[in-house]
Parts: sequence; structure tokens; C-alpha cells
Amino acid sequence: MHILYYNWSENSSDDIKDCFVQMGFSYTSVSYPVNDYDSDAGFEQFLQKTISENNFDLIFTFNYFPVLSKVADTHSLPYLCWVYDCPHLTLYSRRVTSPYTFFFLFDREMCQTLSSFGALHVAHMPLAVNTSRLSEYAASPCNKMYPISFVGSLYEKNMYRRISYLPDHLKGYLDGIINAQQQMKTGTVLEELLTDDLTKKLLQLIQLDKQSLYLYSARDIYLSMLEAEVTFRERTKLLTLAAGLCETHLFTASDPTLVSGCIPHGFISYTEEMPKVFHNSAINLNISLRSIHSGIPLRCMDIMGAGGFLLSNCQPELAEYFKPGEDFATFFSEAEFLEKIAYYSEHERERTEIAYNGCLKMKERFNYPALFQKMLDAVSADIS
Repeated sequence: MHILYYNWSENSSDDIKDCFVQMGFSYTSVSYPVNDYDSDAGFEQFLQKTISENNFDLIFTFNYFPVLSKVADTHSLPYLCWVYDCPHLTLYSRRVTSPYTFFFLFDREMCQTLSSFGALHVAHMPLAVNTSRLSEYAASPCNKMYPISFVGSLYEKNMYRRISYLPDHLKGYLDGIINAQQQMKTGTVLEELLTDDLTKKLLQLIQLDKQSLYLYSARDIYLSMLEAEVTFRERTKLLTLAAGLCETHLFTASDPTLVSGCIPHGFISYTEEMPKVFHNSAINLNISLRSIHSGIPLRCMDIMGAGGFLLSNCQPELAEYFKPGEDFATFFSEAEFLEKIAYYSEHERERTEIAYNGCLKMKERFNYPALFQKMLDAVSADIS
């Protein structure tokens, strides 16, 4: 099998290449600066030339590029895209109905949304890690260099924090529904509280670009805006609480002064530094981006894949594929969050066993070759 792989310098590019090699596939990795995700004459010409000079069996990308879907249709070539961003705005493209595009999404709720847009080939697929690359970390003992750590953005630059000009009464109402959502560690109330009337009021005050090629509405954009703000408030509050209880390290490109008490570190590399942090932290925190309603964030997979101990907020699919208290630990409230930190900080043996179990399950079920083969099987079944 010969795969055309479009590489946009994503974190997992080396891992998927390693997967192709492990599976005995040949691949051609190409990169090109995309000016327009939907219609880019230069990119299309580049792709047409590349395909005409080779004999490809399929096209693969992480995330979805409508312009690639257009080229795949021209050549009747299956295009597989494995989406790990949520929200991922190009999924709202009108090109999702292409008969040659196969979507694999890590969030089950996102699958339902995409199917409602008329996409023909939509499948749920959790994310993977390169267990071969991470094996050297997973096999070594944890030195507990970091009692508690969190790796990720604080989302302080979200749209909601930029619209300071809203009337006080409207800002107060939005703050109220954000706080209501923040109190709920599972499920969502934002969709119910963001009414059509409220959407109309926001649309009068917040100008949005008209995207005729896209299926998302103003309400979809405002919902993502509010979810990002909930994430900001949740992460800063929980990290501040953790730092008040135990030494907490923050690895982020965001402004670390927004969190009180954390020991700040800057951005760290995905393949070299991040696994070391995960493996050498007594407790690794996952505080999910609120737009991920059901799926397992890649951060969780990376933590367990590196043999790290994971303490996460509740994610439906995380509890579906992994057993709480056996493969990872979870919390449902701020009080339980602090209780779990205090407990697992003092119970190293349990923590070590849980980290081992989570890592073993990652190796067995969530390695790249195993999941990529599932994608190929799904495509073969649809085509036949």
C-alpha cells in the first residue's frame, strides 16, 4: 500500500510515519503552505502533480482539509482524515458529503453532528499514541520530580475575554450561564441556556464573517466561545486549588501569572520533553477543553502511554474504555478533586499500580497500528 500523507507539522507526524513503517506500508509525506482550506489553486496543482506522478492507494491527514477532499474526488481516491481537534471548524464545510472522504473522529458526539450534515462515511475512533516511542519512559521508574503537573493552554485569549464592550446586563447574564456550566462537571447546560433570542442579541453586537461555504451558525460559534471561557475559568481555579494543597507545576505557553501558586514552566516539546514530564509526575492532571463533550483528550492518552498517573475530570468515553480507580483516577467536583490529590499523593503503591494498568491498556488497544488497521477495515467495508 502506498499512502499520500499531507504533513502540516502536527505533533503526531513522526508517530504516524512510524506506524506506516511498522505496518509495512510505503508513504510519500508532502508539505505545502495552505492559503485557503477550501479552494487553493496552488495547493491543488501541487497535489494533482504529486498524484499523477505516483500510484497512491489513499490519502491521509490528521484533521480535515476540504481542498484535499476536492482533489480526492477528482481521482476517486479514498481520503482518510483522523480528527483530534474539537471544535474543528472545517468539519462544517459543505464538502463533507464527498463520497471519497472517510471521517474518523475521537469524539462520539461530534460524529452525530457530522452525520447530520450529510457526511456519508463517519466513524468514531479514539486517539492513539506511539507506544514504541514511549516504551523507554514507561519502563523506567517514576522519580516524582513533579508532585503535580498540568501541561496545556489556559485559553485566556478566547473570544469571550476580548468582547469587553458588551452591555453590563448581557455580560452579567453570560457570566451567570458560564458559572452554571462550570458547576457541572459532567454534561452541558450551555446549549439549553444559549437561546435563539440570546443568539440574536449577540449577533447584533459581535460581528462574524459570513462563511457561505460552511454549515456552522452564529450559535455554534458563540457556544464554542462560551465553552472556551468555561475552560479558562475551570483550569485557572482548579490549578490554583491544587497549588494551595501541593507543589504544582504548570507547563504552558499561556500567561502563568493567571494561576496563583503554580511553579511556571514554558512550552515543552511533544515528543522529547512532554513524556518525561508525564512519567516523572506523581499526579498528572487533565482538565478537558469543554467543547470536547464525550471523547478522550489526547493529553490523557499521552499521560497513560508514558506510564504516568492520570487524574482527570469525567469524560464519558474515558470511563467507557478505561476503568476509574484501576487505570486512572477521576473527580466530579472541586472537593473530590482536592480529596483525590491528597489521597494519591500519600498512596504511592496504588498510584503506581494504576499508572501501570493504564499504560498496559494503551499498549494493547490504543497503539497506532491497531487503530489505523481499524480505519482501513472500515474503509474496505464501506467501499465493498
